[in-house]
Amino acid sequence: MLSVARTLAENRAEPSAAIEFVEADAQTHAIQPDSFDAVFSRFGVMFFEDPVAAFSNIRTALRPNGRLGFCCWQPRAVNPFMTVPAMAALELLPAPPQMPPRTPGPFAFEEPEYVERILTQSGFNGISVAPLSHPLVFGRGLALADIVERLVQIGPIAQMVREAPGDLQQPVRDKVTAAVSAYYTEDVRHDARGTLLARDRHSVTAPTAALDTEHRGPHRSRLPALLHRRETSACLVPVLPCVAASVRAGSDLMA
Repeated sequence: MLSVARTLAENRAEPSAAIEFVEADAQTHAIQPDSFDAVFSRFGVMFFEDPVAAFSNIRTALRPNGRLGFCCWQPRAVNPFMTVPAMAALELLPAPPQMPPRTPGPFAFEEPEYVERILTQSGFNGISVAPLSHPLVFGRGLALADIVERLVQIGPIAQMVREAPGDLQQPVRDKVTAAVSAYYTEDVRHDARGTLLARDRHSVTAPTAALDTEHRGPHRSRLPALLHRRETSACLVPVLPCVAASVRAGSDLMA
């Protein structure tokens, strides 16, 4: 993942941008205090084993008036990109063990009240959690068979398919193909071929302006799209629990 990120940064970043990639645990990594204007993440922070520890640690890195933002999934019931393939596979395979609510994973932060409580315990206030709904084009530019192959490797269906006997591997894929084919679109002119599945997520933001600056503890988080301007800007971007990128540039920072 880091090698891909470095390649993208080399090819797409502004020549003046100084981007550093760090592999570390957000809960315990010694981040320099008061060194970033913004922290943001998209669909990563829900995997923190101890979210309060991680968010608290990340908060120490924010300067006064800094902002935290992240996106996390709403319940899987309103995210068919997870439910449609899984329900199709369940026609042939046994269900995986039921995980307790709030277990680290894609839907750990599906409850807005839980997210607010975690961030409050981590020293944030002025917290805003807003529901968002937006179409998700999964596998843009790919054929349906290739999209199905990717779908059976993510979420709860991945474990079911991985543990399925050999004689059920293709029948399961056939079931998933039939289930998602209704969502498949193909528009070669615009390279929009892909599976269109609605996704619902929460957008969470929290400023540091009115924080108790004495509250410094271990904590973690997952963050969304954020725009922040400052003459000399610095952003910390937790991509996954163990990967982060820091960006310093004299321009707008947006994800």
